[in-house]
Amino acid sequence: YDGEIEIPEGTKFVQAVAVNEKLGIYSEPLQIEIKDKKFEIDRDKKVEIIEPIMYNSTAETFNGLEELDEFDASISGIILEISNDKNNMVNEFIELSMGGFEIDSPKLLESQLENIIGNFFDGRDFEVSLSINKIIFKTGADFERWVSSKKENIENYKDKIRQ
Repeated sequence: YDGEIEIPEGTKFVQAVAVNEKLGIYSEPLQIEIKDKKFEIDRDKKVEIIEPIMYNSTAETFNGLEELDEFDASISGIILEISNDKNNMVNEFIELSMGGFEIDSPKLLESQLENIIGNFFDGRDFEVSLSINKIIFKTGADFERWVSSKKENIENYKDKIRQ
């Protein structure tokens, strides 16, 4: 046999034998272990998280924006929600959707968020949530440091990034 063989995902072993019935050749089985390819990040190339990241509270939102700024990330595809009620019985709310814009400094969004809160929710209870559809790290090393700072496993991002 000469050519490619497609090996189904999840296969642990491939076994092969050589057979030529005319010549009476029957080889011993050859067994080859298939090892999962290790998930690795190129530390010098940019990394894009392409699955939405959610921050579901005011504290998570502000902490998340500060962390992303610390690791020199840019963000796009943003949905920011501010409401005056934590129990979804919303009377007053602001929703800001930003598609197509790439924000180079998450600190910029944080300062705008502080302005909105100061102008519209001054002295009142409020809750903030944030969804970011794409996060871009300038290098894989920045991405790895961000994942480590969150005390997460880089394997969790295996199908959520593009490099």
